[in-house]
Amino acid sequence: MTQSSEPVIRAAVAADVREIERIALSNCKNPWNLEQILGEIGACHASLYCAITAGHIVGFIDMHIVADDAHINEIAVDSAYRGAGLGRALLKECVDEAARRGCKELSLEVRKGANAARRLYESSGFCEAGVRKGFYSDPEDDAVVMVLNLITDADGKRE
Repeated sequence: MTQSSEPVIRAAVAADVREIERIALSNCKNPWNLEQILGEIGACHASLYCAITAGHIVGFIDMHIVADDAHINEIAVDSAYRGAGLGRALLKECVDEAARRGCKELSLEVRKGANAARRLYESSGFCEAGVRKGFYSDPEDDAVVMVLNLITDADGKRE
């Protein structure tokens, strides 16, 4: 994929679970199993999106919305496609959905040592809100809690 290629971002469907699992297994320390992934599809509180390029799923993002609070649970991009804007496109889809659904903020945790991910979130407007000590295992690491304010003023600008 070239940097100028536009990925297709769409809601995941049941037929996507094996490809999502493949990406999760290669990117996540504690990946979800097929049953957990399938449970996210169609759940009223969950939004699971896929990034597709050249007809293949190459990334995904999962977000939960409860009342006016949105939280990103997982985002992963196939290593061969990193740096091509897929993570940013997936993140934008969740930001847009959370705002459309009236959420006040969007939060996530990220490993303290995941510098590339933290740069992505910061460049997308997220701010550090705190640290969860020992949140991650294998290897143990703290989580940085990051939050994006979704409240807009009368001109549509985020406050």
